Amino acid sequence: NLRGASVGVAREIAVVVRESGGGFPGVRALGLDLPQAGHVQVSMNVEDYEAAALHEIVERIEREAERRGAEVTGSELVGLMPAGAAVAAAGALLRIDGFDPAHVLELRLLER
Repeated sequence: NLRGASVGVAREIAVVVRESGGGFPGVRALGLDLPQAGHVQVSMNVEDYEAAALHEIVERIEREAERRGAEVTGSELVGLMPAGAAVAAAGALLRIDGFDPAHVLELRLLER
């Protein structure tokens, strides 16, 4: 979700991050105007979170938005997310060296 951006800016950013525009592999993206919500959005489908990590995509969107005078104010999850995608993002954002999903208690318990 972007503040301070037009739908045109959201569309420009979508082109940058989607695979067909030279962005992340397996990412489909488009810019949407969401007038009832009061913002525009870069809406995406990420087909393979291991090929295109969610936190890296969001970081790229943040940089592109900033370059255009806009700000990322949040995001929305529609549907389900693989636990591995959330774990990878948590490990990266917490800057844990050598982080491994096996360090997550609930995932370790599920393996047993």
